[in-house]
Amino acid sequence: MNFGFFLTAGWYQVDFNPVINAFTSRGYEVGEFNRVILGLSGYILWDNFVFVGNWFRFIGVEGISENKRVYFNNMVFSGDVGYVLYHNNLRERRFMVYPSFGVGYSRFEVKGGVIENTNFNDLLENPQQSIYINHSQYIGIIALRGHFDFGFNLGLGFGYTFPIFKGKWDTDFGEVYNAPDVDSKGLFGQIMVGFATDKW
Repeated sequence: MNFGFFLTAGWYQVDFNPVINAFTSRGYEVGEFNRVILGLSGYILWDNFVFVGNWFRFIGVEGISENKRVYFNNMVFSGDVGYVLYHNNLRERRFMVYPSFGVGYSRFEVKGGVIENTNFNDLLENPQQSIYINHSQYIGIIALRGHFDFGFNLGLGFGYTFPIFKGKWDTDFGEVYNAPDVDSKGLFGQIMVGFATDKW
């Protein structure tokens, strides 16, 4: 059995324009959404089967309008099962390539409020000064990954995600209507840097 653990960085092509457009149509000044993702990844290799876990999130984007501020982000948890198609041992160094299939959980978040120090009692009297809205989806994942061990472990991954089941936009106290339609759907690429055990 072999296992590895990584820090990851990459790029994820999801269309966030419906949410960004909702901000700008209400007068918020919003920068371009950065599609860089940062996260953690790990795998367990059992014979030729690979069990992969991933967590990553975007840097996010902020919108400002007078004394109001909103913040939008997306994070993804996923679990994949793969099978090693090719591996090579070179002087105790390994190289392996495997496709994987899996499912994941994607959560979109919008946070907002007024830009000022606010009295606790004022928040109780006017809770709408601060908002938290979220939207969850279950997604499918198809990926191709490879790892090369040369003292530390370097990995690359490419794949595609698509929604399986879409929830509703809601707050902690009820559903939110007329919300933008956004999906965790698109291509992604990752670079993984970390360590892995040496036994195949």
